[in-house]
Amino acid sequence: MPIVARPCLAAPAAVVVAKYARVSTLDQLDGFGLEDQEKVSDVWLGQHPEVAVYDSYVDEAVSGALESRPAMDRLVADAHRQCFNRILVPKVDRIGRTARAAYQWAWNMADIGIHFISVTEGIDTGTEAGWQQFMRYVTLSEMDWRRIKERTVAGRELKISYGGWPGGPAPYGYRIEKDTKEVGGRRKRFSVLVTDARESLVLTLAAELIVDRRMNLTEACAELNNRGLFARSGVPWSVANLRNRLRGETIHDGYVVYRKTDRGNGGNHTRRGDDGAPVHGDQVKIGVPPVISVQRAAELMAALKELGFQNGRRGNRVYPLTGRIHGTCGEPYLGAGRGTSRSYRCKGVLKIPSCGEPYIEADGIESAVWMELARILNDEGRFQGPAAERVGGLPGDADSPETRRNTTVASLSSRPGSPNRSTCSRCASLSTYAPVSTQRYSGPPSWRSRPNSRSSGTSSSSPSSGWRRTATVGARLPTYSTSRPAPRSG
Repeated sequence: MPIVARPCLAAPAAVVVAKYARVSTLDQLDGFGLEDQEKVSDVWLGQHPEVAVYDSYVDEAVSGALESRPAMDRLVADAHRQCFNRILVPKVDRIGRTARAAYQWAWNMADIGIHFISVTEGIDTGTEAGWQQFMRYVTLSEMDWRRIKERTVAGRELKISYGGWPGGPAPYGYRIEKDTKEVGGRRKRFSVLVTDARESLVLTLAAELIVDRRMNLTEACAELNNRGLFARSGVPWSVANLRNRLRGETIHDGYVVYRKTDRGNGGNHTRRGDDGAPVHGDQVKIGVPPVISVQRAAELMAALKELGFQNGRRGNRVYPLTGRIHGTCGEPYLGAGRGTSRSYRCKGVLKIPSCGEPYIEADGIESAVWMELARILNDEGRFQGPAAERVGGLPGDADSPETRRNTTVASLSSRPGSPNRSTCSRCASLSTYAPVSTQRYSGPPSWRSRPNSRSSGTSSSSPSSGWRRTATVGARLPTYSTSRPAPRSG
């Protein structure tokens, strides 16, 4: 009896984990949230010395409701390269705060054979029991997240009622500072808006350029950029950007609207319902300290209305040489009004650093160009040669149809292997071609009757039209005559 060897079971694969941690806010980042999560994971690793660590991934100040996070995306990319087979997290809610985010990530990883280990709950999604526990804790995590969100929104509303700034970037001309206030017998500390010295100076100077010096928006932008007074982001001022800042509600109304609904769907937009109203509460007007006086704001608004949305051009000014003049820097000159006069300005002036090209007075340069054009147009000999060459090179010719026909016949006859013209019935018939006569027209000829004989001169008639068609079969070019056929006897 043969001896059959017992199959050897494969050794279990070594466990290689990727550590993941996350905090949602900057305040948590300043605290000890990340250190506490790292400590929990390190304790578990100390209890399992056989486990190897591939790398650590940390998302700082990133919401768990998001399905895409920087460190998480990097972890997923390494997971697809099979760099590890487990993801170690201190708690289930670090995976995701909503069921949608947590399940989506867990499912995507399970599809490639990678599972989660949660230390606090003792869960390994690689087992059936661990997956059931994971689902239960994900539900509890989302419930807790919704309660925190409700408390945060309620506290934000209370902060707004006391004049605090609820969050987000400050309007131009202001900055955010911490302040304390007595509320219900207790001192509360929260953020408020105060005027920013540099940005307030820019707004005040822009108002002076437009109201007092009668500059348009384009000239005001150029002046601010030349002085190095750029926008908050550090880029040069554009006409649209400066116009929006000068027409802002903080300057003319003395307040800023929180939860605006007219800002599209960008990253900091207000969530809206089906009716267009904000989801988390009504719009709130938050008072701010004034940057300029009420009278100055009224003068500025009147000047802006006079300028309109013409991008710095007053009236219907025309600049025919726009883009046709180039400075030494290589940039084109564009039309730009200076006060009540027209001028051209090099596009390189608005760049950093400026090319320094001078302005060109529009009337003078345009007069010089028109005089040169008039001199060229008055020189008749300058255009006769090119015009004759152009006309002579046009396609087609003016030869008569008879000449073109004879040329075609001669070309066909001269080809190798072609029959002699005197014995070729097809070529001979070309010379007998007659155009269609239009006399006594009583309707189109009937083409249903076809000649049955291939001999020359076979004819057929169409009784419906009264026209006689004579078909020369050799040439395949029918000719028509206007004589009616003789009446049939009987």
